[in-house]
Amino acid sequence: MGLKIGISAWSFYRRFLAKPSTMNYPQFFAAVRGLGVDAVELNSPFFDSQEHDYIAFLKGAADSYGVHINNIAIDDGGYDLSSADSSNREEAINRTVRWMDSAVILGSPNVRNNTGGQGGGAPEALELCIDSFARLTAEAEKRGLNMVIENHGGISANPDELVTLIKRVNSDHIGTVPDFGNFQADIRYEAIEKVAPFAKQIHPKMHDFDENGEQPEWDTARLVNIVKKTGFGGYWMIEFEGREEEFSGLRKSIAFLSRCLRG
Repeated sequence: MGLKIGISAWSFYRRFLAKPSTMNYPQFFAAVRGLGVDAVELNSPFFDSQEHDYIAFLKGAADSYGVHINNIAIDDGGYDLSSADSSNREEAINRTVRWMDSAVILGSPNVRNNTGGQGGGAPEALELCIDSFARLTAEAEKRGLNMVIENHGGISANPDELVTLIKRVNSDHIGTVPDFGNFQADIRYEAIEKVAPFAKQIHPKMHDFDENGEQPEWDTARLVNIVKKTGFGGYWMIEFEGREEEFSGLRKSIAFLSRCLRG
């Protein structure tokens, strides 16, 4: 393909979360290769276990399909890295570190967790969040990993607070995962411009497509160009959340993103 395009497992969330599930990670790796892509992001809710043997099995499966795991996205309900409850925050940190150990086995250079808290909220929440990510970034550095933050609600929904967090931690091992769809519409473009210089991976989110094979909800080409101006050289990890069948939607997503990247 030539372009650094990947696919997030979240694109198949309906299959992973079905009761019973209709997709597992080896099937996902096969699906991605069938779409002509060789990089993926994994999501913590879709793991069957964090036991060493299972994680090693997933690494072997990814290798057998020629798939590179670029990020593990942690969505750990009930645990908050900006919580004023010290026991909750410590458990959130410890659980994230355990995912880092899984990332080492899987060969993933990045681990993403959420900030928690409320953007523009109590200043002490931001300070607690900065402390959490400073500690996590130190753990990531020990393992040769990056601790990354997506604009995914809470404190991270405020681009200025997210940039403050990154700058205060002040490490090459912390960065952002700018998601084109997650900022409020009225700040979308300026917010991506603020957080893109710190990007380790991009989420060019895809929803529904029009008759021209484009999605009219926001200007993806404009957002791609904002990122390209920073010199970003990492993976563009598609997160498809449209209503149509996933394989069809992902083919359209790959074609559309490819056009934007080449434009």
